[in-house]
Amino acid sequence: MQIRQIGGKIESVTSAVSQPALRALLLGVISFSDLVELLAEKNSPAEGSPDLKHQRNYQMLNSQLRQLLQDNGVSPIDVSGTFDPQFHRVVGTQAAPEQQPGRIISQIRKGYTSGTRVLRYADVILSQ
Repeated sequence: MQIRQIGGKIESVTSAVSQPALRALLLGVISFSDLVELLAEKNSPAEGSPDLKHQRNYQMLNSQLRQLLQDNGVSPIDVSGTFDPQFHRVVGTQAAPEQQPGRIISQIRKGYTSGTRVLRYADVILSQ
């Protein structure tokens, strides 16, 4: 009986420790993926340029990172539509007469969820 209780306590402590560690690991992979994506988009070298090979490598690496995240239940947050404080964080507003106020105009930084939990909020610009 006591062994079962101790086992249960160890299991609950292990779960509590692993969740923050897993979250930190996933956020690290997301940040690394952001950097690789930025490097892939930053330079648009001419065809035949040696830099084109680097850009393709960055794109391939970013694709693999995104697949790794997806395989582990991490999904990007949708930013099409209306602001939702459960998933989005407003980092600015912009006049947009053709848009209804409160609509997302652009995304500054991608957000991600893992299951039903937000790992990182999507940073967005809203219409005024």
